[in-house]
Amino acid sequence: MTVIISELLTSLEDNSIYSVGKNISNNNDKYNQSICCGNGANNLSRATQFVRKVVEQIENSLANGDKYIVKWGQEFDLSKDQIFLKVHGDCFSTFVKLETGNLVGELKGKIDGYDFSVKVSSRFGVSFLFHMITSSEGFMEIKDLGSYSERAFIKWLLVFLWKRRLLQSYILGVPKLYVGIKDKIPLIRGNFDIKEHLRAPVSTGTYPCQYREHNYNNPVTRLIYTVFQILYRNDELHEIVSDLHKVKNTFAEACNGNRITQRDHNHFFITNPYFLGYEEVVSLSKKILLNENIDLGIDHKDFSGFLFDISLLFESHIRKVLIRESHDLTIKKLTPDSPETVRYPTGGNNGKTRRSLLPDIIIEGKSKTLILDVKYKRWHNDKGVSREDSFQLISYAAAYKKQFEKLTGFGFVFPSDDPKARSIFQEFPELGIGFYIFFLVIPEKGKLICNETFNDFQTQMKKNESIFVNEINRVLKGSDLI
Repeated sequence: MTVIISELLTSLEDNSIYSVGKNISNNNDKYNQSICCGNGANNLSRATQFVRKVVEQIENSLANGDKYIVKWGQEFDLSKDQIFLKVHGDCFSTFVKLETGNLVGELKGKIDGYDFSVKVSSRFGVSFLFHMITSSEGFMEIKDLGSYSERAFIKWLLVFLWKRRLLQSYILGVPKLYVGIKDKIPLIRGNFDIKEHLRAPVSTGTYPCQYREHNYNNPVTRLIYTVFQILYRNDELHEIVSDLHKVKNTFAEACNGNRITQRDHNHFFITNPYFLGYEEVVSLSKKILLNENIDLGIDHKDFSGFLFDISLLFESHIRKVLIRESHDLTIKKLTPDSPETVRYPTGGNNGKTRRSLLPDIIIEGKSKTLILDVKYKRWHNDKGVSREDSFQLISYAAAYKKQFEKLTGFGFVFPSDDPKARSIFQEFPELGIGFYIFFLVIPEKGKLICNETFNDFQTQMKKNESIFVNEINRVLKGSDLI
């Protein structure tokens, strides 16, 4: 079977490999697929140019900012080593190998006037993403799930996060920021323009001045109000924000109903520390405008779209599941400022520099402690954990063995679509502790969501989460896994 290149590029899944060419035999390996690709030579050449430009754009975004990358809040630092797409080979007309990683989302653009897009979805399907996001971001009723296809989910996610962050920031009030004002006023204030004053034919009792003052009508409130206007006019996205009518009116009143202009482009800075919570709202607002192809001078228009790191979402979800299901356990995520954090020497700055060792999760029971590292990547039964990941976790175990006297083991958490997946245990006598692999089993995915199937998915997902937590509890209580 021959696959059209445009269809292939919009149906990729995370943590997968695709070997693509015109004379390749197809296979059914869901992890390492071989795909025979159709289309004319010119279109295959343009598609190759496009994916290479995408890789370049994402590498620049990771290195220099977050133009396309959506962050999950202050709790997580996005790794600059994450992968959206790796490209090996010359051209789709001969042979190209595509590799996807933990970055999920869609980017659209043009090559020689032709539209192209590349989209990477979760290998576990949209239902799993809905489930993780709603549980990690706090309860939020999702209406009319049947109206969201996998492609529409990308837009839904961006607006969902924008709404959540806006409501969290709105508790602080509408941002009031310093703005520059040029006006004729009865008393001199700021910089007095004497030349303009002398040009007036008669005295008006006012003085032309330029000054700064705190004002609700600023680039940030105009940006948020502009996003409201766009979302309310979008048939697909209006329902998500329909309950924010009062908030929308508040921002409309604050900015006098003014939309942002190109003059606002470089002025989306939160200078008042009280309103720093709005920084993430500003970032998401700009991504919404970019994703909707709104040309307001906010970003370069070669590409539109956004990506997010699904591994960070999975880590957050695992922590929330453990907290929710384990009432007698203490779940910790260490930070550089935590008193228990181990800092190892680097020799830098004349022996003064140290770096923090930060495991993903530390679980303390009454008599035992586990250190776990959460991995969203695929689990391979034959290879097991990679050499790099093993070394990382061994360093955690060795460093924290003295810090936590009850440390009984260390290990990894992986997602799996194998309903028969069971935890793995091995002795590590050199450290005197155990090594564990725990699996969270994800039910069979569905490409389209309707309310009934999503509810069924959530029911099964919660059962699997209980099984996952029970296996960890058994280890901490001294029971065998087998």
